[in-house]
Amino acid sequence: MTFNTELLALCRGISQNYQARLNVIAKAHGLSALEGEILSFLHCNPEVDTPSVMIGLLGLSKGDTSMAVDHLVRLGYLSKSRDEKDRRKNHLHLLASSEIISQEIDRMRAEFLKEILRDFSSEDKKQLKDYLQKVFSNVTAQ
Repeated sequence: MTFNTELLALCRGISQNYQARLNVIAKAHGLSALEGEILSFLHCNPEVDTPSVMIGLLGLSKGDTSMAVDHLVRLGYLSKSRDEKDRRKNHLHLLASSEIISQEIDRMRAEFLKEILRDFSSEDKKQLKDYLQKVFSNVTAQ
C-alpha cells in the first residue's frame, strides 16, 4: 500500500474503533450513536459549546444534530441557553446527570489510547503529538 492509502486507512480505522466503543456506552444508556457523540464531544471540549461549531467540526447533519440535542435536553443530560450577544446562537451545557456517562467516556478514552499507543515511549508520544498537531494545522488551514 502507498503511504497515502496507509494514512487514510489508519485514520478511518482509529475513527471506527473509537466510534464503536463510544456506541457501546451510548447504547448502555439508551442513547443513539449521535447522542453519545454529542455528549462525548461536549465533555471533552467544553469550550466548543455551540451546535453549529460542533456540526462543522464533526461533519454532522444539522437536522439530526438538532433532534439529538433536543432529545438529550428532554432526557436531562443537556441544557441550552441563548447567547447574550447573538440571540441566534445556543450554548449547550452538560448537566450533572451526564456525569456517569462522562466518567465512562473518560475510562474508555484512556483505555483506547493505552491500547493504540502500546509500546510507545514518552518521547514517542510527544513526537506523535507534535506531528499530529502539524497535520491538524495543515488540514484546518485549507
